[in-house]
Amino acid sequence: MAHPALGMLGVVTLVLVGWALHAMQPVFLPIVFAVFVALLLAPVDGWAARAAGGRRWVGHIAAMTLLALTLAVFIGMLWVSAQQFLTRFPAEQASAAVEQISDATGTGDASGTEGDTNEAAGDAAAGATGAAVESAIQATPGAGLNPADAPDPAQGGGGSATGLIEQIRGLAGGGGLGGTLMERASGIATAVVSTISGIALALVLIFFLTLLMLSEAPRWHDKLCAMLRPDRREEVESAVALIASKTRRYLAVRFVLGVLTALLYVGWLWIFGIDLLLVWALLTFVFNFVPSIGSLISGVLPVLYAFATRDPWTAVLIGAGILMIEQVMGNYIDPRVQGRHLSISALVILSSLLFWGWVWGVAGAILAVPITMVVMVACAHVPALRWVALALSDETDYDGIDAQLGAPGEARAPD
Repeated sequence: MAHPALGMLGVVTLVLVGWALHAMQPVFLPIVFAVFVALLLAPVDGWAARAAGGRRWVGHIAAMTLLALTLAVFIGMLWVSAQQFLTRFPAEQASAAVEQISDATGTGDASGTEGDTNEAAGDAAAGATGAAVESAIQATPGAGLNPADAPDPAQGGGGSATGLIEQIRGLAGGGGLGGTLMERASGIATAVVSTISGIALALVLIFFLTLLMLSEAPRWHDKLCAMLRPDRREEVESAVALIASKTRRYLAVRFVLGVLTALLYVGWLWIFGIDLLLVWALLTFVFNFVPSIGSLISGVLPVLYAFATRDPWTAVLIGAGILMIEQVMGNYIDPRVQGRHLSISALVILSSLLFWGWVWGVAGAILAVPITMVVMVACAHVPALRWVALALSDETDYDGIDAQLGAPGEARAPD
């Protein structure tokens, strides 16, 4: 029987490993992403190479062209979504500020000139956009305008850009839940736009890492065979093939279901005239790779937006439709398409989401299930670690592990 100190040692080791992975996120995260992308593209690479008479460079070109097109579409959608988000919310706040200024100064009646109204609207939009950019740049709590620059009420400074910024802030702070959501969303959109360049650089790095992995895959296969004993080569090769097959199937199914769910969400939101459809589609697709929690986030966000911009009854109807879509996709289509190919415990999935989300944030939550699946299959083929595979799976005995993961039946966990 294992000593209790070994369990404590295992927990400490897990925390230290998690901390090290968190600290070295810029190094490990692109590599792990590239590994899974290479697994997805491996069938395309092999098919194109065989079609070209064994010319592997043709397969590499075909696979990387597909990856480049996918990344270009994703970056384009991300950029357009961020621009829409950044433009949408300051415009709402500026419009409200113009109405408030017009009511206060009496310039909103029929005698007001159209040129004055347009000028005020332009100043308001510029002030609101400046406030959003300022809040993103000055990340220090309490950062704001210099008090010395504040407009003098006695001088009627409310028409300046600085005065408009202050009025917009006051309106957003006192406008209830809708105003608060508008203000928060504007800051989030500005932060997203500021990180687009970093995401693009990371995707470029993943692109070249994937190319190198596909190019050197045969060499690493030969190296692995040379490192192993002859009686272990076949077992290791079968384990690697099983990991690649299960991971490829999981990612492909999540991709297809993510696209389908995003289309259903967008169609339902379009019926009610909700804007920012590209934003909701992109969020739904990305969070579809996060089990359980992802569907909740992608469903709640458009409902909150509808509540802030429309009436509560419309938000309730939108939420009911999204809930119905999620129930059909999550409880009927997903289990029948995915089947029991994962064989991972639901508790383990949630725990892995928490752990990898802490280590790598949203990217870690997306990679949590594939990483757990790789660990489970690898442990199932190592006699001393088969108990780990059994603990991670939803099986209750080692026979179930053998049937689901192709582990050697004669190997049993040590007593």
